[in-house]
Amino acid sequence: MRTLVMMAVLGVASVAQAENHFLLELEGGLNSPVGVEAEGDEGYGGALTFGIGGRFRHSTPALYLVARGGYSEVGSLGPARTGGALLAREQREYAFGGRIYLPITERLRVMLQVAAGQIFEDAVITRDGHPTVRLEDDPFVVFGDAGLQLRLSNQFSVGGNIGLAWQPEDDGPDLASLAAGIPDPDGEHGRVRLGVAATFHF
Repeated sequence: MRTLVMMAVLGVASVAQAENHFLLELEGGLNSPVGVEAEGDEGYGGALTFGIGGRFRHSTPALYLVARGGYSEVGSLGPARTGGALLAREQREYAFGGRIYLPITERLRVMLQVAAGQIFEDAVITRDGHPTVRLEDDPFVVFGDAGLQLRLSNQFSVGGNIGLAWQPEDDGPDLASLAAGIPDPDGEHGRVRLGVAATFHF
């Protein structure tokens, strides 16, 4: 009987240490705007990430190439002197990049990810006594994420993260911000997300 129990324990341990080369992650959280001189209007968002990779021989960190797609809502409130406009952004995005896992313990690890892609944005500006203004944009965006992940089993983990989506300086100001009376002279702005994630490993 003792031998059978020992074999079962060793079998579970070997499964827990097995390598997975693919991941599929669902993420959601709360967005806030950054890089704009205006009060933020929080919104929600989510993303789906697929990755392929693993650990090199005799290497502790795990490296993955990732592709992600997502949807977000975020807004800003313009200054009262310009009518207090509400700028609401709906964003659909895709990006490609890399992810690294750095172990802290056997089950807990740090997740770092960098990706670049594009956002397709629909912006709506509303102001009392004025017609609604709608604008579209499709800027290049850099994404950065960092968080902690708890590996509950060989196939599933949960975690929390903070993510930044940043539109670098371009050829001119952001037209949506200008229409809302929000200063943004160089077009640099973005959003930050506090989120939770569920990751499937296979």
